[in-house]
Amino acid sequence: MQFNAFVDRVIGGGEPLIAFEQLMNVTLASFAAVTSAKEGRVVEVEGV
Repeated sequence: MQFNAFVDRVIGGGEPLIAFEQLMNVTLASFAAVTSAKEGRVVEVEGV
């Protein structure tokens, strides 16, 4: 179902299924989690 929605958007255009801001927040939080695990400290993420 999600793949079909993705293909429909690629072919027909339209709004993305996931907003760019959400993608950025998840990416920044993921990087912070990896850094936190490596360095053993709390890493704050600005703007999330």
